[in-house]
Amino acid sequence: MQKIRVMVAEEAKERLETIKDYFKNVSNIAIIGTYTDGNSLLNALRVTQTDVLLLDLVMPFCDGMKVIEELKTKKEKYCQPAKIIVMTQFTSNYIANKFNLDIYNMTDFISLEYINEINQSMTRTLYYV
Repeated sequence: MQKIRVMVAEEAKERLETIKDYFKNVSNIAIIGTYTDGNSLLNALRVTQTDVLLLDLVMPFCDGMKVIEELKTKKEKYCQPAKIIVMTQFTSNYIANKFNLDIYNMTDFISLEYINEINQSMTRTLYYV
């Protein structure tokens, strides 16, 4: 069985470790890269293909909204994730409308809901958790 390749961009290092630890034992998901800022993520996306990008909106140097804009406007420059899941505690109609996203509320902990969202994401375009 081929694993779903996931990159994670999260500013908070402790939350990033929690996400990595949580997915360590999920058989069909492989975390292929973790990043704490948008610039590092974009550099990785120049050479690395991922199925799903878990993306925090609040990051240093280049925030999640800028990452999405870069991916959408400079498609030839980056390997395009098949799906993007935006992780944030801010629910904003502005964000949803600007990027044509569906809004899902995110909790402060990693749960089975994340696994379900990643698995289901392979049948959707771009959405927001």
